[in-house]
Amino acid sequence: MNDPFMEFVTDTAVGPDQTERNVVFNRRQLLKTMGGGTGAVASSFSLMIPVQAGASDHTSIIIGYERTNPDAPAEGLTPVEKDVPDDWYEDLQRARRAKAKIRQEFGGRTGVVGVGLEPGKYGGENASVQVDVLPDYLSELGGAVPEGVGDVPVRVVEGSGITPDGHSPCDDGLSNCNDYDHFSQIPGGMICEADETGTLMSRMYDENNNPRFATAGHLFDAKDATGESLYHPDSSHDAIGEVVRSHCYDDFVLAAGRNSHSALGEIEGVTPTDVNGHFSKNGVNDLMASDEYIKKMGQTSCQTCGTVESTEYIHWGYGCTPKDAQVVWGEASDSQAGDSGAPVFHENPNNSSYQWIVSFDLWSGSFSAGGTSAYSIVNTHGYSF
Repeated sequence: MNDPFMEFVTDTAVGPDQTERNVVFNRRQLLKTMGGGTGAVASSFSLMIPVQAGASDHTSIIIGYERTNPDAPAEGLTPVEKDVPDDWYEDLQRARRAKAKIRQEFGGRTGVVGVGLEPGKYGGENASVQVDVLPDYLSELGGAVPEGVGDVPVRVVEGSGITPDGHSPCDDGLSNCNDYDHFSQIPGGMICEADETGTLMSRMYDENNNPRFATAGHLFDAKDATGESLYHPDSSHDAIGEVVRSHCYDDFVLAAGRNSHSALGEIEGVTPTDVNGHFSKNGVNDLMASDEYIKKMGQTSCQTCGTVESTEYIHWGYGCTPKDAQVVWGEASDSQAGDSGAPVFHENPNNSSYQWIVSFDLWSGSFSAGGTSAYSIVNTHGYSF
């Protein structure tokens, strides 16, 4: 069914996984707000109805895209499908439409940090829409935001500002991982340096299938970092790359290799180490519905893990905003200063010899970590992992 509000949340996509780059938030914030007796949350919580278990009908969704040969980008990506319950998927679609309406009305309003949805769990509660609000605006916005859109609950959730991971404290003598000289071929999860210190994503391919280094855009002082140098600590301290693509709204850059350095499609210090694909938008929702753990490898906090807390999240935090199609996961402590740019990943559900990228690690909020989803980077820019 056509919905005029969907124009606010659609974008050009690659493959059948397309549409909406949006928003969501956090069960811990809901619990915190409920504990404070916020009426809007208490009343909207009562609208939650369990998804009916045991449905016999299923829908096939694309959960991700993979390469048979990660070193041969010209061969393209192959979609990987999974059957999910019809009622879960239909409920998710209703929640997306409801979120589009809430975003149009309240997105970017003073006091609103983010807007998004929490997909339902298989055999559990239905999907809902969240509006993440600064504490000083809870009373005002809690009374203005509707308790539901159709049969989709809407929750007003207490939160605080979202900030980038910032500068690594490694110069203060703290012990960090993956900060050693890796010479000419450098995998993801390793330290990198620009105006600030962060972490490399595993190798990415640009729209012409050229291999590139990638990391967080906010490691560079300028909004447009094109032409800036990217470093990795080695004896000569030569630049390993030069930024050739800079995306402020998605907070990442691509850098072409320099001085005989090249990016590897691997993540340092994890098993399996090789990357051969990424999760789709529906695939990230499936991870949350299934209570799967995802992992991050950053140079400061090393490997951390946690469950997906919300998907399709949009925030009005730092830098160029709004930042759309964010994945919110884990605890705030899972993303520390110096982890910016790190790969967030999960084992390929179709081939346990590889990892799939979920998102960049870029920021911390009140209760969780977050960053731009892999699917939105592929869909919007034509890049791939």
